[in-house]
Amino acid sequence: MIILNLFLISVIWVLVLDISGIVVSLKRFICKMLHISPNNAENLNFKPFDCSFCMTWWSGLIFLIIIHKISFLTITLTLLCSFFTTSTKNILYLVKDIIDWGINKISKLLS
Repeated sequence: MIILNLFLISVIWVLVLDISGIVVSLKRFICKMLHISPNNAENLNFKPFDCSFCMTWWSGLIFLIIIHKISFLTITLTLLCSFFTTSTKNILYLVKDIIDWGINKISKLLS
């Protein structure tokens, strides 16, 4: 159950930080407020808050502390979930593409 929760933590951060685009929007907003060119938004660095790897790591670690399950195994699992955030993002896009493909096939059959 812990591994599932750690994986879900990573999925949440991947969706929020990597896929939603909120980080880019926030960086542009901050640039606008500081009168910096929005073209420099990508150069702003707010680690760990703009990094799904970092947020998965720290959130996972906090989760383990809260549930009193700190061990070498759970720390390693947390680190692995963090490491695979780019793969998680790719898997989420793949699943979305497969669903879109299926919907298009069904739509063509029905029309």
